[in-house]
Amino acid sequence: MIKTAVMDDRIKILFVDDDVSLGQIVTLAVEAAGYKVHYQTSFLGITEVVKEWNPQLVILDVEVGEKSGFDVASELHRLFPSVPVLFVSSHTDMESVAKGLDMGGVTYLKKPFEIDELLAYIRNFIPLL
Repeated sequence: MIKTAVMDDRIKILFVDDDVSLGQIVTLAVEAAGYKVHYQTSFLGITEVVKEWNPQLVILDVEVGEKSGFDVASELHRLFPSVPVLFVSSHTDMESVAKGLDMGGVTYLKKPFEIDELLAYIRNFIPLL
């Protein structure tokens, strides 16, 4: 019997958040909705991950360790302008929301958020094929 490789053509989402519990919940829920998720807890190597893994959407926490998701999004937008970035953050003041949108974010989801709300935004920016 010859085994053949199975192509995984699910839409890919990169999710970066240093809250491991939230990361696990979001990853499970988003994968259950039919997407493939690469989750990481830091911005380390993020440009290489985007270049090699080619996600259709990037979801970034605004503050991961001492690094700013705004700065990372700006760099990603410069290098990969076709990849939408969605922000999630506990920084819910209007100044942060506006800054996230100004830095190229397609939306800014305030923590705590409902998984259904996140999935609605995902469907809005990258509908399932």
